Amino acid sequence: MKKSIRAMSLSIALCLLFALLPVLPVSAASSATLTVSSTQLLPGDTVTVTVGYSSSEPLRGSDITVKYPSDIFDYAGHTFADRNNMSGSSAPTSDCLQFLSWYDTPGSSGQTSLTLGTITLEVKDSPAASGEIIVTRAEGSSGTTGKLVFLGTTSVTVSTQSPQEEDPPEEQPTPSEQPSEPEKESSNLLKSLTVSNATLSPAFNPDQPADSYSCSVPYEVESLDIKAVPVDSDASISIQNNKLKASGVTNVTVTVTPAAGSGLEKRHYTIAATRAAPPDAPALDSLEIPDVQLSPDFSPDVMDYHCQVPYETTALDINAICSDPDAVVELSDLSLASEGVTDITVTVSKDGYNPRVYTISVTRKDPHSSRLKSLSIVEAQLFPSFEEQSEPGAIFTCTVPYETESLHITAVPEDSAATIQIENNILIPGSTSRITITVSCEDQEDSLYYIDATRLAQSAEEEQEEDSNSSPAGTTQLIVAIAVVVIGAGIGIAVFVLYLKRNNRKS
Repeated sequence: MKKSIRAMSLSIALCLLFALLPVLPVSAASSATLTVSSTQLLPGDTVTVTVGYSSSEPLRGSDITVKYPSDIFDYAGHTFADRNNMSGSSAPTSDCLQFLSWYDTPGSSGQTSLTLGTITLEVKDSPAASGEIIVTRAEGSSGTTGKLVFLGTTSVTVSTQSPQEEDPPEEQPTPSEQPSEPEKESSNLLKSLTVSNATLSPAFNPDQPADSYSCSVPYEVESLDIKAVPVDSDASISIQNNKLKASGVTNVTVTVTPAAGSGLEKRHYTIAATRAAPPDAPALDSLEIPDVQLSPDFSPDVMDYHCQVPYETTALDINAICSDPDAVVELSDLSLASEGVTDITVTVSKDGYNPRVYTISVTRKDPHSSRLKSLSIVEAQLFPSFEEQSEPGAIFTCTVPYETESLHITAVPEDSAATIQIENNILIPGSTSRITITVSCEDQEDSLYYIDATRLAQSAEEEQEEDSNSSPAGTTQLIVAIAVVVIGAGIGIAVFVLYLKRNNRKS
């Protein structure tokens, strides 16, 4: 009697406490919890209802009332879950049960989740019906702020069935004739896993199923043909990421989702599928550049070439032929850089194939020049100097002594491949001679440079000195000539006299 009075006093005190506490709104994460041992029942069955709460903040006390349909159930008993440092009570009535709890320890903030107790109900012998077990009241006292917290209410629907009529005894099999069927168990395992267009490694073994597998497929296979059968026929199968990427590995996932209410988690099987790279596009049948020699000579399976072209070539004309009617041949920009090497690509592509790319590295030769880099003479200074006037067609002048019969000219071309030709390099005394210097180089027009060289005349004193130096020699020559004439005449006269004497004697 004293215990009843104490429990009643505690209940009244808690009710007054909850009534006087400030109110906090219901949090989405705070609610009463209600579970039943079964929702499909027959007359005479008992069901256990578990009552508790889950709160977003610690609760120091709680007040939860559960109501059940009295036309379906009879009250059969209840339990209160004792906890350390916690007191509580429960008060059953004809169709509901109230659970109260609080913490006696000073300074305790309580708990965020708690199972308060259970209610045992027995199904009445009545026609089939369904009803709800409902939490009608759910409040708590915050252990941190002391305010009243409304917990969200909840409910569970249960159904009962009418007793089935029994068949006549003579038609019922005896216990020995009717085998006992084992209770079906839920499972998240696979019974079989096959891939029709690939070979799994390792092979699937239902007795020791692995979680990871691998396989390789040709480029033509874009996805795996997977057939997965679960152990539990109520489980479901789903396949994710089954679009295979070329030249790489794709992790395809087979997921087993167990039957609802089984309490099992999903199980994932992974297949690492390696898809081959796409084949190369068709090769070229020919690759030519008019008037240009490729190195090495063209071969369909050789991808890289190089060649040289004259400096004047600014763009190429390439003939690339592929006999495959479905192939597409594309050329990059055919313009050549003014200096250095230009890479030109010829790409053969075909739908679903890896492009085949030919590369031609083109080098433009250095520009030729028919100009002079320097011009000088030994005998005199040129005017103007070559540094002042170096353009082709330039005319230079100089004056040299009478003794200089020709110039010693040094002409250096800009291009080492150029040639130099010097014409009319014989000087006439007392006159000006134009000496022509011609610079010739491949692919360039000849460049002409001129030197007007004036050779001084001989002076009068020099002429007299020359005459005097030459007189003795002239006199001697004259004397010799006269002597020769005289001797010749004497011989002739003597011969003529002898001739006359002979004729006179004969006569």
